[in-house]
Amino acid sequence: MNEKNLNKTTMPKVMTEENDRPQEAGNLKEGKEKTPEQSETDNKGNDLINKVKNMVMQHKKIAGGIAILLLLNIIIAVYFGSQPKKLSDMLKIDFKGYDGYGEVEFNHGELDKTVTEVMYKEAGLTEKDIKDAEKDLDGLLNAIPKYLKAEQEKQRVSYSFDKTDHLKNGDKIIFTVTCSGEKCPFAKETKEYEVKGLQETEKITTDDLEKEYPITFIGYNHFGRVEFDDTIYDINTKINDTITNGSEIKIKIKDSAIEELAKKGKVIQDNISEYKKKVTGLPEVSMISGLDELYDKVNTYMQTETQNSDTDLGTTTYTVEKQKDYLEYKAPYKAAYVDDDLGGYINVRTVYKITKVFETKFRYLESSEKTYYTYFGYEGVDVVDNKVILKDKNSGKTHSYSTWDNLESIEAEIKNEGYMEYKTQ
Repeated sequence: MNEKNLNKTTMPKVMTEENDRPQEAGNLKEGKEKTPEQSETDNKGNDLINKVKNMVMQHKKIAGGIAILLLLNIIIAVYFGSQPKKLSDMLKIDFKGYDGYGEVEFNHGELDKTVTEVMYKEAGLTEKDIKDAEKDLDGLLNAIPKYLKAEQEKQRVSYSFDKTDHLKNGDKIIFTVTCSGEKCPFAKETKEYEVKGLQETEKITTDDLEKEYPITFIGYNHFGRVEFDDTIYDINTKINDTITNGSEIKIKIKDSAIEELAKKGKVIQDNISEYKKKVTGLPEVSMISGLDELYDKVNTYMQTETQNSDTDLGTTTYTVEKQKDYLEYKAPYKAAYVDDDLGGYINVRTVYKITKVFETKFRYLESSEKTYYTYFGYEGVDVVDNKVILKDKNSGKTHSYSTWDNLESIEAEIKNEGYMEYKTQ
């Protein structure tokens, strides 16, 4: 081969980071500035190519063009194979989700595998060591020190993005690779990528939210209960069994729910996180059939407990005056550790004014007369489909052994327990 032809020999093209490396993901953008390590590597590479070319020119008489090209390729491959590896060359990233709430995904597993293999090799841990460790105890004991050293070597390398979530289109995120110690097989890198391709979010109202996650009121007026998804809303449940039509309840949308909705592309309009909802639709307790009959049973129960008597000691007579009826309703609810909902039930009480007169027949006993107020009632009576279900006449009977001096004091105590006055129909 003459000198003229030799000078026209095509040199292999060295792939550079800026011009020749194919992008792994269509929505990423590399930074334009090279790190000092990258510039140094490029300069050394160019120096080596020039040296090899000069060497070939000096020995052109003992080598053909093909041999020269092969030799050049081998030398370049050996040189660049010994240079620190760039994890960014293997990086594949993609941006998922919605604008303002996007996330970056990348081939973490592939990068970690590469780091592990390279650093294990640096530590001298081979496949043979691993196979020997699986065979017998001696092989295991021999591999343990190498494995511990290999893990220490692996810890020298770390890589990460400065931000991985809550991304919006146009954001710049930085991929950083660090490697401690000397002669690290991985290059230190800092590269910037631009966030692109995130979908636009959809604005929704609280009404839209409630269509997907309803807030409902059950029970009866004055005794309502609110039902809701507690992964979405935060509502004070202490108001349960006292909710009244026309009242307003405060609703807070949980931060975690707002976050999850945003990840699905739904953002609440005007960034509302708290609002009030008016209570409507609770039926009146008068719609429960069988209440009048239940109060009749209360009256019968009272009569059995206030019967006149005549004994050797004296006679006792009662004068009873009915005062007012009261009731309390408990809506169905889901109890902890119970599969089925607990059904709704009602408690009823009737307040009576009682005058008790004792006429003694025994001289060591004094006659007496006392007027007081007390109540009799039934508790825990099931209500199904707006009907009172009394299992038997003795089930749920209750009366107070306490007495009150006036109607106002007993009425205040009963109302304080959650009862309201009921007027029979």
